[in-house]
Amino acid sequence: MKLYHYTDGAAVKSIIEKEELWLTDLRFVNDAEELKHGIALALRYLNTLGHGLDYDAKSSVEYVIAELKSYLENISPPNNMFSCSFSTVPGLLSQWRSYGTLAIEFDQALLERVLPVVECSYDSDDSYRFAVSNTAEVLNACLTDFKAQAGFASGAEQAFKALLTKVAQIKHPSFKEEQERRVIVSSKGRDIHHRCRGNLFIPYVAVKVPRESIINIHVGPQANQRLVVQSVMSMLTACDPDKRIGVGEDSTPYRAH
Repeated sequence: MKLYHYTDGAAVKSIIEKEELWLTDLRFVNDAEELKHGIALALRYLNTLGHGLDYDAKSSVEYVIAELKSYLENISPPNNMFSCSFSTVPGLLSQWRSYGTLAIEFDQALLERVLPVVECSYDSDDSYRFAVSNTAEVLNACLTDFKAQAGFASGAEQAFKALLTKVAQIKHPSFKEEQERRVIVSSKGRDIHHRCRGNLFIPYVAVKVPRESIINIHVGPQANQRLVVQSVMSMLTACDPDKRIGVGEDSTPYRAH
């Protein structure tokens, strides 16, 4: 399968030259509300579990609720997760408009040799069941830890990281046309950097990607599109001496605003 990362010229040059992707802190992604949507579904399920539980089970529920709520508010949460988004749809006008008029086409199989790629869920009922199932797994891990050690340890921590990855796959149905895939990793053992977006300092981690996973650069609708194609080809003569990466021109009509 092919994956398309819609972006701008500076990012394309950086990704190809450095052979790395910048994964953004999930709380700072452009559609951060989507993360809140997934967490809200998990909390909705957890809030139905308050009655008839023994002390250990109740403690586990309270722990997960507190962790989910604090994750969005903590400046540097211990379970920090970072992501990069892709679409399976080429030439998508909404993506050109939102993220930039260039798109890098990746080979998913080659990308998955070094990074985990997960599929997003858009169906409301399926998303809730998805959240319930994965939240239940976290509760079981917490309960095991609590009973064994009278506290929460590595099992609960790993399960909570897994839950964050899962809720980050839940998206609102209105975004279904994107058919999004995400690479999601933990910050553990990685250096956290910051880039500026307006007055926001966005945390990100840099992860290596194999250059052979990059197939094409697609040039989207814009003024001087043909000139942009030529400039991308010129850049690739320096960055891709083996000429493995192609350049394509999207046929979507350009409309000046």
